[in-house]
Amino acid sequence: MSKSFEKFCLAVILAGSALILFLPLFVYQRTLYPYIFSKIIVFRIIVEILLFFWLLLVWSNKKYRSNWKNPLVLSLTIFIGLMVLTGLTGVDPQRSFWSTQERMTGVITWLHFWAWFLILTSCFKEKKNWLRLVKFSLLISVIAGLFALDQRCGLKFWSVKCNYLSGSFGNNIFLAVYSMIHLFLAGFLFFKEERKLNKTIVLAILIFNLYIMSQSGSRGAMVGLGAAILIFLILKIFSLRSLKTKIVSALILFILIAGFVFINFQREIPWMSKAPYFIQRLSSITRGDWSRTTAWKIALQGFKEKPILGRGWENFNVLFNLHYHPHYLSYGPANTWFDRSHNEILDILCLTGILGLAAYLALFFSIFYLFKKSSGGKKNSLLFLFLLLIAYFVQNLFVFDTPGPLIVFFFSLGLFYRETSDESDTNKVQIKQVKIDSKFPLPVLLILLFIFIPWGLYEFNFKPLEKSKEGIMGIVASLSNLDSGLKWYKESLREPCFTNPEVRLQLVKTIFVVEDRGGEDEETIKKAVEFAIEESKKNVSEHPLDVRYWLFLGQIYNANADLDSRYLIEAEKALEQGIKTSLKRQDVYFELGKTKMMLEKDQEAIELYQKALSFDTTIPVSRWNLGLAYLIIGQNENGLREIEKAQEMGFSLSAEPKMLLILAQAYKEVNNCQRAIEIINYILELKKDFVPAYKEKIACYINLKEPEKAGEVFGELQKIAPEEAKKMLKQ
Repeated sequence: MSKSFEKFCLAVILAGSALILFLPLFVYQRTLYPYIFSKIIVFRIIVEILLFFWLLLVWSNKKYRSNWKNPLVLSLTIFIGLMVLTGLTGVDPQRSFWSTQERMTGVITWLHFWAWFLILTSCFKEKKNWLRLVKFSLLISVIAGLFALDQRCGLKFWSVKCNYLSGSFGNNIFLAVYSMIHLFLAGFLFFKEERKLNKTIVLAILIFNLYIMSQSGSRGAMVGLGAAILIFLILKIFSLRSLKTKIVSALILFILIAGFVFINFQREIPWMSKAPYFIQRLSSITRGDWSRTTAWKIALQGFKEKPILGRGWENFNVLFNLHYHPHYLSYGPANTWFDRSHNEILDILCLTGILGLAAYLALFFSIFYLFKKSSGGKKNSLLFLFLLLIAYFVQNLFVFDTPGPLIVFFFSLGLFYRETSDESDTNKVQIKQVKIDSKFPLPVLLILLFIFIPWGLYEFNFKPLEKSKEGIMGIVASLSNLDSGLKWYKESLREPCFTNPEVRLQLVKTIFVVEDRGGEDEETIKKAVEFAIEESKKNVSEHPLDVRYWLFLGQIYNANADLDSRYLIEAEKALEQGIKTSLKRQDVYFELGKTKMMLEKDQEAIELYQKALSFDTTIPVSRWNLGLAYLIIGQNENGLREIEKAQEMGFSLSAEPKMLLILAQAYKEVNNCQRAIEIINYILELKKDFVPAYKEKIACYINLKEPEKAGEVFGELQKIAPEEAKKMLKQ
């Protein structure tokens, strides 16, 4: 390889790495989960292109090969290797390898991060290239922070306005971690810069990232930063020679700890509600979060069951559903689906076993070893990098790895490698170029460059991107024309792709929306339902341990039983299978109870609703559903008793109009027509053209012997549905 082409390859790798550091700003809205999915797709494309040029460099010159003896490189490689192994031996290898569009942190993505780390650490030996990338990343962090501030200031970059900041990350926690990392990178650069003006600018960026982090409201990032500050002060106390400086450091340490304790003791005091937002968040750090701590217990239980290799990477959802705690429903249905324990250490422990956790901890032990070996805390720039990695580790005790922060974390790992490496700018190992290296044969290189990488670019990235875009088009097109939407869905689901499961769920949701909206051709609806059922069956076939897919399959069978009575039998089978994968998930029992009632198995239905209530009697929605079930089978007294108990517990009227109408009819039958009318009025607020509600309201006024009001309601019915009004007159 010529010297000029070698420089070209290095320039491409430098430019590509800069593009990767730009990706936290990148959001492509025409995909499902654009804040996550689009970032990682582009990241993988860039890495695979960089891999092409790196392999050329590796083949032509040994100096571009990775140093496998370095403990950081070795420990990271072992961890990634164990992630691959546990993915293959786990309960759902497909999910382990690909992950989901919502997360995008499967084995394939981690392999790309590992490859980028190897490329960075083997190609950039000179300080100037690393400093350029650090400066560029800090610039991007400022822009990301400004975009996030727009959510509060209303500069129209973002349509969503909220108190906490999330910006181009779509989540305040992810932004907080990103800003926290750049706070330390700014500290690193501060000690590298020599000009006073540059130092001032870097210090301003540090303060800005600190502000963004505090306003994001993430307690995990605050704890990570706090841990880093404590370690910094302790190191200074033991390393400084000046007694006066030691005393000052100890005093600052005491003030910080005392201040934190004071704030947490004052959290119930009225003045705390007027304190700055980050102070309020600090005051709640020691307050227990039941949903998180319970997920942690589930992770530990999973480790006990499979202690060596765990359940496989990305399979926490299976474990969570298996040990699902019924009290999660009290937080609302949307908060009952956990695919992370919100503790990266526990995730690694239960998903990759003790071997995976040991490898992950070895990575951080190697960081400590290299830090101690290189400076012992005497170089402030290296100290900031060390504190960055420690802060990231600590905050991960309260959250999990996500693409945006992972990009700068792996970049920081590479930077730490460079700062602790034995090679320096003035003393690099020079190795003569060779045309062929027997350890890396040319045929293997050609296969990698011209077959595997192009195939990977399409299969891993361009194909999923196109399928996700087509899924979005299916959702959008269905809003105006179901037939057009189905064409897009069929195109998206035409061939196997890891994006399919989530697109299939969106397909089922679309059918529900269209059916509720009405106005579509019956034949088109039937074709759509059949297509959605076939695709949902593929989901349960590919991921049989995921209760969500069994539940959606049962729901679409139930919702369309009028099209084919055999659907009820299939719904019964699907939901019973779903219960096996999550023994105490109430919403599956609710749906199966609905199936049993439509099959006229009333007693079995009631038993299912009673069992769901028995899991946790403090949840009003369970009592509400039991009450509705009683009403449907005609046990009005039992039904109204459960309904009223649910309302006493704080449950507000929120159900399908048909279900609410059953409740109104029950009140009418026990001669409480006033209450029935109140419920009917609520129904008509939800759906103004719901004809049965008008009829029932007229009947209630007749029972109350108020013919004038009954006539007024009849007049409203004539305007909305004149044909139905004529039928009533004939009756």
